[in-house]
Amino acid sequence: MTNMDPRTPLEIAYAQALPHGNARILVLLAGIFTLVSGGLDFFYGCAMAFDAVIFSTVVASGPSSATMPAFMKWMWAGYAAVAALSLVYCGVKIFAGIMLLRKRRHARGLGLAVGIMGCTEFWCSLFCFIPLAFGVFTLVVMCLGNVANYLRDPNRDAFPEAVRWPSGGPPPGSGG
Repeated sequence: MTNMDPRTPLEIAYAQALPHGNARILVLLAGIFTLVSGGLDFFYGCAMAFDAVIFSTVVASGPSSATMPAFMKWMWAGYAAVAALSLVYCGVKIFAGIMLLRKRRHARGLGLAVGIMGCTEFWCSLFCFIPLAFGVFTLVVMCLGNVANYLRDPNRDAFPEAVRWPSGGPPPGSGG
């Protein structure tokens, strides 16, 4: 161990931190997760719409509607409602995901809305944990202060000045 004077400043070169920290990567991940969740909603909505169409053709080809039980109509209405709701959520999530990836105006508000939508999506049976996890992640990311500042800053993607070595050059043996 070397004896160094504790009052002497060390000439150590650290990389300069970005002004917004890891906000850029967090917004990118939130946008990607939102698009993936929107894609899952699209597939689930299409599957439920297919089920509703098949169910309605089976009901229509069966006995007359006078003898059909009332719950059959409610089942068809349930399939159609879930399909429509999933496809609407899909559209909103795809739009918000694109706005998050492009970092456009109102991206944070759309991110918050999509996070809340993902947390309330309990009708999607097998896939309900994926939108829930993506929704919670998006909500947490959009509530972070550095992400809010990053999305508000018009010069958010400008890189800081190049790091200068305090002694005029890189230390010997650093390869630079």
